[in-house]
Amino acid sequence: MIAGVEITNSSTVIVLVVYFAILLSIGFIAGRRVKDSEDYAVGGHDVPGWAAALSERATDMSAYMALGLPGGVYLSGMLGLWPAIGSVIGSVAVWFMVSGQMRKDSERLGANTYIDWLSKRFPDQSNHIRLIGGIIILFFFTVYVSAQFMGGGNTLNSLLGISPLTGLFITVAIVIPYTLYGGFGSVVYTDCLQAIILFAMLICVPVAAVIEMVTNPDAVYAASLMDAVAKAPDGYFDMFGGARGLAAGVVFGNGFSWCWAYLGGLPQLNTRYICIRDQKNFKLGRFISVSYILVAYVGAVLIGLLGFCVLGPGLDNPEQVTPLLTMRLMPPVFAAIFTTGIIAAMISTADSVLVLASSEVAENIIKPRFANKNWSSKQMLTLSRVVTVVIAAIAVTLTFVVSDKFISTVISWVWAGLGSPFAVTSMLTLYWKKYTGKAALCTIFVGLVFTVGWIVSGMDAVISSMLAGVIASLITAVIATYLTQPKTEAQV
Repeated sequence: MIAGVEITNSSTVIVLVVYFAILLSIGFIAGRRVKDSEDYAVGGHDVPGWAAALSERATDMSAYMALGLPGGVYLSGMLGLWPAIGSVIGSVAVWFMVSGQMRKDSERLGANTYIDWLSKRFPDQSNHIRLIGGIIILFFFTVYVSAQFMGGGNTLNSLLGISPLTGLFITVAIVIPYTLYGGFGSVVYTDCLQAIILFAMLICVPVAAVIEMVTNPDAVYAASLMDAVAKAPDGYFDMFGGARGLAAGVVFGNGFSWCWAYLGGLPQLNTRYICIRDQKNFKLGRFISVSYILVAYVGAVLIGLLGFCVLGPGLDNPEQVTPLLTMRLMPPVFAAIFTTGIIAAMISTADSVLVLASSEVAENIIKPRFANKNWSSKQMLTLSRVVTVVIAAIAVTLTFVVSDKFISTVISWVWAGLGSPFAVTSMLTLYWKKYTGKAALCTIFVGLVFTVGWIVSGMDAVISSMLAGVIASLITAVIATYLTQPKTEAQV
């Protein structure tokens, strides 16, 4: 249970049951269109722009938008804005600098996944890119799925008072059936529902907090902005947390570094761009996604700041500020609906990453190992579904055989370790004609190893691994490109 708030009631249970029933229904209805592996992996490249945009937002925002960002702002004040600023810049910029070009290029090449696209852009290194890229995604995203399953179990534990283990199996029982049946199509349309719930929560909870401060000032910690400033710790309303000079520059660089991974570095988002039906739908999707981003991030930041004003400092777990505010301020039914937004955030990431991992493994690791076999579309579909079950089973097993700390550590590697080298690789693939397949391999491998090493060494506490990873990946890419240029006839 969430400390200090009684939230286990019939309204909560009814809303959750109805929500899960609707989710499964949408998943199975949408999944009826799946006829082959292309439908399973990218919805047959025929997903409407509005659906792709909402799915992209649900997949990206995950529990970070519902819990992490508000908790960070609640704990650190204005200093916690920097990750939000970097994320907004990156997630908007990708729609103008990367996603449209990647969609057109993937359509031209007939690519179904991100690694499939890279391998077809560099046919001379296709097998190596498929194998290395597939293995990297398999490892990291299997652990990522495990973390989302654990998060769903813990949230249901807080919401209903059931054991985390029971909550985990409920989460798995919801995600696996429609994901296995409908693949990407089911995932996209269930994501839409989850994105809408999360969006509504990020708007309504801050509004309710302001109303509470105005109408019931004696019941809150700070009834006005001036009151909050007077009661807040030193530097709480300073965007640099009191840092000046070079230290302020480091704060800025570390916060801004959140933008880099978005620029083609997140395979689970790249798939959303690849799947869009046509250019007209792409423009619609861009408008919806950008609008969503601007409103949602403001809402998440306000939840953190207003949570400090309403609840005061000292929460044992700052990431509980969103459910605490929701349960305190909203009527029981609406509180239950919006709290499902937190579960929705985790489920939307779990199903998206599960389909991504299974598609990448089937397309890039298993299929090329049987090059002499003439795979039919139905065989590839069956293979993708089998791989989905295997990865889900491994993800569940990991929650029992490895520590929470290990899983959290690996997740901390995902954003920087994959985002930084993949972002550099995507940008240079699209914009630098000299960039080679061997250079792309070096960028991914060296960038990943360097970034993980940077985190393990503890240097991430000084300079963000995302910033360091981008710099290392870019230097590697440039050097490797000039060292691997094909020889001209004159040189031969």
